[in-house]
Amino acid sequence: MDFLGVGPLELILVIILALVLIGPRDLAKLGRDAGRFLNRLYRSQTWRTMNEASRELRNLPNRLAREAELDSLQRDLEQTSQVLRDGVQSAGDGMQAWAPAPRPDPPALRAPEPATPASATPPSPEAPAPPPTQASESPFAEG
Repeated sequence: MDFLGVGPLELILVIILALVLIGPRDLAKLGRDAGRFLNRLYRSQTWRTMNEASRELRNLPNRLAREAELDSLQRDLEQTSQVLRDGVQSAGDGMQAWAPAPRPDPPALRAPEPATPASATPPSPEAPAPPPTQASESPFAEG
């Protein structure tokens, strides 16, 4: 088991050297001072700036790759929109060829033609249409 790249035997060696060189009484004071120093260091603005810069440098390749991908996606989107515009334009041109010609204005009302005698016209095989009914006589009237 390695802790910060230091194995168990190396850690025991460092502790023994600290006890021999510093002494057991001063070892507690040294630990307290080291803790205060680290606390001030971690709370300082400099430490935050260094951590932020380190995080940005670690994420820089991923961010650049994302931005490059966004540029290529934007180019693809522009190309696709141009193709769609061209397709819609050509479809509109094709539809104009199939569109009906504009109708001329209806002819002016002419005088009714003279009635012909009943014997001159052949009898119609269809029955005459029934006369229009009043709204109250309609079977679909409300009420």
